[in-house]
Amino acid sequence: MVRHLTLPWSLFSPVAAPPSRGPHAPRQERALRGGPTRLVLVGLVALLSISLSSASATAKVKTMRVVVLEFANASSDKGLQALGKGLQSMLTTDLSKVKALSLIEREQLQTILAEQKLGQSGKVSKKTAARIGKLVGASYVLAGTYTVHGAKMRLDARLFAVESGKILLAEQITGERDAFFELEKSLVRKFIKALGVKLEPKERAGITRIHTAD
Repeated sequence: MVRHLTLPWSLFSPVAAPPSRGPHAPRQERALRGGPTRLVLVGLVALLSISLSSASATAKVKTMRVVVLEFANASSDKGLQALGKGLQSMLTTDLSKVKALSLIEREQLQTILAEQKLGQSGKVSKKTAARIGKLVGASYVLAGTYTVHGAKMRLDARLFAVESGKILLAEQITGERDAFFELEKSLVRKFIKALGVKLEPKERAGITRIHTAD
């Protein structure tokens, strides 16, 4: 007679092997237990690195130092001589409203030029512009002349890069003599464009505001 044996099915189920207890087991267990802490530390280090990189990049951004020379009177009428200083003052005031630009004050410029026994004139060469720029610590020099014929007025301006000696802008603006303030604003916009500066809305509004005669 054949007897039928009933075997429990659990015998055929896969059984997970007990964890290895080799010589490196304690070290592995400690590593697993310290996993979350290590992840947090790695994340903090990464964030700190990004912050330092951003701060370093910000520190490298420097403002462009600009000096505006007194414009020279190219007209035969010597009674218009004061317009040169007025134009220099207005250009300096308008450009100083742009955060990317740092303007050399007129008084500082006059002091340095007096010490070096140099006169400032709108008619300057590349060599003279580079010398003045280096003396006052400027990266760019804006100089020019103005001419008045009857009811017409013309502004001739040149923007010099001190380091390279190149002329970045050579502009001639012509209009009505009574539109002197508008002509100055047009020159300011062309100057900013030549430097590749993007204006913020507040800056744009500031330089658009027309000067009034005292």
